[in-house]
Amino acid sequence: MKLSSRIFGGIILTTLISVVFTTVIVAGLLYNNLSNETKTQIKNEAEYISEIQNISPVTMDISRLGNRGQNRITLIGSDGTVKYDNYSDFNDMENHIGRPEVQDALEKGSGESTRTSDTFGKKTYYYAVRLSSGDILRVACETSSMFGVIFKAMPGILFSIIILLAIAMSVAGFLTKTIVNPINELDIDNPTAAKAYDELSPLLVKIDTQNKEMIEQISTIYDTQRENEFITQHMNDGLIIISSGGHIISANMAAKKIFDFDNVSSNNGKINYLSICRDKKYMEAVEKAFHGISGDITLERGERIYRISVSSVAKDFSAGNGNDKIYAVLMFIHDVTEREASEQMRREFSANVSHELKTPLTSIMGCSEIMKAGIAKPEDMPRFLGQINSEAKRLLALIDDIIRLSSLDEGNGIEMSDVDLYKVSGDVLNELEMKAKQSKITLELEGSSQSIEGNERLIHEMIFNLCDNSIRYNKEGGKVKITVGKSGDKKFISVEDNGIGIPKEEQDRVFERFYRVDKSHSKETGGTGLGLSIVKHTVLIHNGKITMNSEVSKGTKITVTF
Repeated sequence: MKLSSRIFGGIILTTLISVVFTTVIVAGLLYNNLSNETKTQIKNEAEYISEIQNISPVTMDISRLGNRGQNRITLIGSDGTVKYDNYSDFNDMENHIGRPEVQDALEKGSGESTRTSDTFGKKTYYYAVRLSSGDILRVACETSSMFGVIFKAMPGILFSIIILLAIAMSVAGFLTKTIVNPINELDIDNPTAAKAYDELSPLLVKIDTQNKEMIEQISTIYDTQRENEFITQHMNDGLIIISSGGHIISANMAAKKIFDFDNVSSNNGKINYLSICRDKKYMEAVEKAFHGISGDITLERGERIYRISVSSVAKDFSAGNGNDKIYAVLMFIHDVTEREASEQMRREFSANVSHELKTPLTSIMGCSEIMKAGIAKPEDMPRFLGQINSEAKRLLALIDDIIRLSSLDEGNGIEMSDVDLYKVSGDVLNELEMKAKQSKITLELEGSSQSIEGNERLIHEMIFNLCDNSIRYNKEGGKVKITVGKSGDKKFISVEDNGIGIPKEEQDRVFERFYRVDKSHSKETGGTGLGLSIVKHTVLIHNGKITMNSEVSKGTKITVTF
């Protein structure tokens, strides 16, 4: 119920009750007043008549008096016999000796009583007085009951009530408006600014406080929502939310790029999850999620490999019995291409390490078993010992390269300082001078001093491996040239030879671990197949870039830019 209706109804009801209550009280007072006036009038009339005692005959005089008025006058003898009555035939009336007012008049000189008349059957007031002759003079008058008084006054009362109710309704309407309007005009957003009742101040202050708290909470929720949306949209992993109806509710930018949303057909702007991918594993995983079964799948899209986690969101978590209604399905898409490639490389590396270690060990064991069995001729012993020594050196070199490569993979404890590429290149050429002379290779160094921030040991090893490869895979009378310089804001070092060169189809693989272009030549020169892989890792650690230009039988040029 409206407050205005309650106020209006309350005022009208209060007015109505007040009017009725007042009417009853006034009627009661009026009844008492009329009753008292009637009794006084009767008494006065009786006293007046009783004073006429010397008129004769008495009965005739009383008859004359009684005919003048409207009151009932009765003359009763001392024995109760009715001698005269101006309303009825006294000869037919019963003895009145037992009437209370008659007995009181005989005993006390006067008496009164109010009762229903036996003669007329109406409520009547009786007043009796004893005359000097001993007779009793009684004067009576009909009296109305209180309800009779009210009934007689009812038209006036009803008219008054209608007038009062009309006035009350007008006043109630005015008061209701006066009371309710300030409340209706309250500005909920700024309740304390309104001129309302003092009694409402605590409530308005509380509403204002709650408004401020609500605004802060909404602002916090909105900021959090925007934050989450920004993070979701810009994270590297894909996120897709699928409704229970199979339509995609939300997808971040990564997911849209992975599944090429720009070229996906939609139905009235809605995209079905089947429209973005028709892979069997994908469809089965989503279908299971709609039945509350989460799972992971691996999916290939082009040249990339993705790990997709599919899970369901239940609408009712209270039951916890597996029968919850599925509200949506979530898909997290993580690019695992590099991880899968690393895992593949690790497996290949393990297999290659096993093979590379097994080859020299098998050779060493074969030679040692021949020597132990005494099968070898004395003149062949130096050859077997030389082969054992050569294979042992090759094994040590291989183990040393594996340890260095493992250390580079971990990337721990690498200290950086200023490194002069030109100076380090000169040191490397000095170290390789003897080996180059043995192979009749000419070494050259060109350029100028160029410093970078790096690890000197790793830079030295990188340049050494590049130059060592150029010597190892060169021709007799060949040349190896190191050039150190600067191009724009980049500093570079290049190692160029005129050796055997590398076929174009194999150039992308030369930096792989244990990969050799000419396996027979590598075996003759003692290469481990890890040199260029170590070079690549060193370049990556220094945030550099490595490029290669090579032609078969013309030579190779490798450039590292920092």
